[in-house]
Amino acid sequence: MSGVFLPGKVQAWRAMAAVVVLLAVALTGCPGCGEFGRCPAEATTSTTSNTSGPARQFAIEGMTCEGCVQTITAALKAIPGVKSAEVSLQDKKAVVVADEAEVPASQIEAAVSKAGYKATPLAESPAAK
Repeated sequence: MSGVFLPGKVQAWRAMAAVVVLLAVALTGCPGCGEFGRCPAEATTSTTSNTSGPARQFAIEGMTCEGCVQTITAALKAIPGVKSAEVSLQDKKAVVVADEAEVPASQIEAAVSKAGYKATPLAESPAAK
C-alpha cells in the first residue's frame, strides 16, 4: 500500500490533532501581549465613563493590539477613585480622570505595570495649567 490508508485509531488521532491545531490558531491572541483569544477588531480603542475632574495623560509602552487596550483599561478602572480611563492604541497613551490626591500617578503606574505594560506620566502643556 502507498500509505494513504491509516488504521482507524491513527486516523482519528490525526484528525483530532488537526482540530487542535486549527483551534489553537483560531484562538491565539496577540503575540505581543499574550492575551488569550483574538484581538477584537470591532472593539473601540477607548472607554470613557465620566469625564468630569482633572484628566492626566500617561504614555503607555508595550501595547500591540485591542486586547492590550482592554487589559490596561480594565486595570485602570479597577483602581478605587478612577472616574474614567481612556486608552488609545494609536496614540500609545492613556487619559485617566481621577482626583490626584486620591489616586497618585505612582498608583496608576503600578496598576499598568501589574498588567504587564509601562506607564509614564506625560507633562502637562502650559495652556492646561
